[in-house]
Amino acid sequence: MRCSARPWWEHDRWDLRVDDRIPRRPHEPQGHLPINLSLIQTGWLREGIRHWLRFALTDQTYRWTTAATRCRNLATYYDPWVLAHGFDHPGIDTDPAGTRAAFNDYLGWLQAPRQNSRKPLAENQIATIRSHVQALYTWAHDNADLLAASSGEPGWGQLSERHLLLWPPARRRRAAPPTTTRSDPIAPSDLGKMISHLEVLMTPTTEQASITTPGAGPCRYPGLGDAQAARAWLLQAMTGRRVSEILMLDFDCLTPLLPYEDAAEDALVARLRYQQTKVDGVDPTILVDLPAVRLIQEQQAWASARCDPGVQPAHLFLAPRHNHRGLRPRPYPSHQAALRRLDDLVALTDAGGNPLRYGQTHRLRHTRATDLLNAGVPIHVVQRYLGHRSPEMTMQYAQM
Repeated sequence: MRCSARPWWEHDRWDLRVDDRIPRRPHEPQGHLPINLSLIQTGWLREGIRHWLRFALTDQTYRWTTAATRCRNLATYYDPWVLAHGFDHPGIDTDPAGTRAAFNDYLGWLQAPRQNSRKPLAENQIATIRSHVQALYTWAHDNADLLAASSGEPGWGQLSERHLLLWPPARRRRAAPPTTTRSDPIAPSDLGKMISHLEVLMTPTTEQASITTPGAGPCRYPGLGDAQAARAWLLQAMTGRRVSEILMLDFDCLTPLLPYEDAAEDALVARLRYQQTKVDGVDPTILVDLPAVRLIQEQQAWASARCDPGVQPAHLFLAPRHNHRGLRPRPYPSHQAALRRLDDLVALTDAGGNPLRYGQTHRLRHTRATDLLNAGVPIHVVQRYLGHRSPEMTMQYAQM
């Protein structure tokens, strides 16, 4: 792909790590995910999706994560239905009534138990898949002539207004927030307990960590040997950043404001530049204190030691494998896997017996926002600190 004279979008596999010609932002939180068009067996559908996502990435209508998710969902949950019914036309049926009946049948197909799991898809999943199918047809209708010419499939140019509403409003549901994700702040005592158990994650796998918590005797755990995952979690707790903003930090992410050696422990001594990939138009910097600076310096020393001599890594938190020049940041799945191992090993609970999960990293953001507001920091300052566009979004994070 890298050496081919063909345009990047003509290949069936798009990979940001291989092909520098693919449009992307300077920092992509899911840049390790490929887009694999070869998984789509229906020719007209594969070419339609190819050019839909090609133009969406070029125009920056979609970010890479959005494009990869849509391709995966359509390959997994739309292409098999098209194949099973033998539809050979993008419009599915030339008769409006037949089109509506076909897509109602598709809705029933999504709601049926899956062959691989014997369970139906969750309502949230079905709502997401329907929205992705509708997004494809809406774009295809609005760009019918362009898509028909670029894909070589004249059927895309024959779509009608009925494809702008594949399901009536009564059949379309908005995806509800998942009920398994906790957004309440972590109590100070519980947060202290979680921080003390990070030692298990930092201890080498050849050693054991001894943890003592108030009201309980010492416990010994085998070390998990992932110190940078522990530092990333702790830095997220200290700053309230999103996990993607922490994992994609540049190696040189600090701008000193005061001499570190003369500063008080709680003084704001530096400006931290993080990677804002969710909200455009905000200043991606915050002030940090001396403990945060020391933690970053510790990670910088670790990252430098992991790379070839004389090479400065590009990122602060590094992908753990095949990354001797430090060019790739720590992937989110790898980081979450480390936190899940810690969860499974220590199995912490709060005062009510509910599990305290390190993998629910967004609770750290809610905790930091609530602490700042309870400490009397004005809402507009917390809004700026969290990188929100509106105070209403900030108040969603606050539980006074």
